[in-house]
Formats: sequence, structure tokens, C-alpha cells
Amino acid sequence: REVEGGFPNLVIACGQARAQGGDLAGAERAFARAVETNPADSHAHFCRGDALYQLECYADAVVAYESGLQLRPDRMGGSPLGTP
Repeated sequence: REVEGGFPNLVIACGQARAQGGDLAGAERAFARAVETNPADSHAHFCRGDALYQLECYADAVVAYESGLQLRPDRMGGSPLGTP
């Protein structure tokens, strides 16, 4: 079920739950929705990048990571899926 409205943290949490349950495509969709809802949320970009990487969509993952790094250059080095 899709989370509606302007609750990017809730959408990220849903994405994290989907990823932990093995639904990486669903996780990526949730993270993309979080980015759409709040493009300034670097965490959403990094989460989406992690999901895309695990889906072997490497070029798209790079774009997501670069977007996150533009917002938060101090995050160089990244983190595991879903952790701030």
C-alpha cells in the first residue's frame, strides 16, 4: 500500500521496511516518492541510491548518491541502506 501525503519520513520508513523484507523495487519506489515529496532531504536520496545499487541500476544509483552529496557533502562515504 502506498503512503500518501507530505510525510517523507514515513515514506522512508516504509521503504526501509520493504528493503528489509526483500522488496527492493518497492523500497526504491518509496524512496523516490520521498525525494519527490521533499527534494531537499539528502537521506531520501541516499536511501534511493542504496536501493538502486542493490537493484544493479548503477548509473541511476550514482545520480541519486550525487544528489544526496550535493545536499550533504559531509556524508561522503555513505552508509548502509536506510541509516542516516
